[in-house]
Amino acid sequence: MLQIGDMRETVRFLAELPAHFCVHELLISPTWNRFHLGFDEL
Repeated sequence: MLQIGDMRETVRFLAELPAHFCVHELLISPTWNRFHLGFDEL
């Protein structure tokens, strides 16, 4: 599951990019998703 601190660091990184950078889209997903693998009973 994604952690709030990881999201905070990502938003901060994006906010601190130089003005000549443009991020149109950012896709963030966990590296291990137990629901996708069928382990939702854990």
